[in-house]
Amino acid sequence: MSVVEITQNQKDQWDDFVSTNAKDGGLLQSWQWGEFKSAQGHNIHRLAIMDGGKITATALIIRHNLPLKQNYLYVPRGPVSSNKYQGTSNNDCVDLFGKIGQIAREEESIFLKIEPTDLALDVVKQFKKSNTIQPLETLVLDLSLSEEELLKQMKSKTRYNIRLAEKRGVKIRIGEKSDFESFWKVLEKTAERQKITNFEKNYYQKLFEVFFNDQLKLYLAEYKGKVAAANITLYYGDHAYYFFGGQSYEFREVMAPHLLQWQQIKDAKNAGKKYYDFWGVSSTKENWQGITRFKVGFIPNQSFTKYIGGYDFVYKKYLYQLYTIAKGIKR
Repeated sequence: MSVVEITQNQKDQWDDFVSTNAKDGGLLQSWQWGEFKSAQGHNIHRLAIMDGGKITATALIIRHNLPLKQNYLYVPRGPVSSNKYQGTSNNDCVDLFGKIGQIAREEESIFLKIEPTDLALDVVKQFKKSNTIQPLETLVLDLSLSEEELLKQMKSKTRYNIRLAEKRGVKIRIGEKSDFESFWKVLEKTAERQKITNFEKNYYQKLFEVFFNDQLKLYLAEYKGKVAAANITLYYGDHAYYFFGGQSYEFREVMAPHLLQWQQIKDAKNAGKKYYDFWGVSSTKENWQGITRFKVGFIPNQSFTKYIGGYDFVYKKYLYQLYTIAKGIKR
């Protein structure tokens, strides 16, 4: 058994393992997510524990730069393990995190942040509970249900809004790369209206460049020839993820987002996906309540999927203390 860096010719083996073993479907540990982060300028490492040519655990490690030429390492929704707990068995943990420690020394990193879907209890003792980057809660829709069953389980108001959008003539189409600017304008206006912060435009452009094929689908809802709403979904393994979206306030009365979401769900089901992940909801954040209510309308009787959050392993204690003070992280 050994810890190795995975190379391009092992891409399929990596994705087969991650998509099969990751509790959340594995998008943020996928090969293409590493390519996306690399295209953004991040240094990345793909580590795997190999046992007789077979992968038993993986970790996509992303370097995030900080001011004053500092950095930290980040493993989003990972490590991924074939064992019961993410993070692998005790001996495997020592080897895997030992190798990450070597990378941290080479990169002169302050700390390592992991946000696994599960975590071996022995590993928790070595990490500090910290802030989280990814959403702590999500909703996951079971696509094995028929379309009739999916509609029936929705809130009556959600079903009504879907029919209303159809009645008012909202049309749905899958966009091309040339539709990026339309998507971006809707996203910008939505962020301004809701007083939230988007990523930089370049983030979404890189996402399109790396994923725009069978994995990324741009959905546009049009009303009277204008874009009323626009969403991105990403496919990986058995999962479809509703990743980003927004709507035009001008056409809010035609309920385009409801019809758009329903089309995305149907398309994911028809593509053979088993799960539709609404990505981010919150039972506590006040500024998330609007989008949470919207998503819950499609699956009101489903409990939220909850994640354990972030854990940090510190390499440079003094600089880590300064980092936490600067970020206002409570302990």
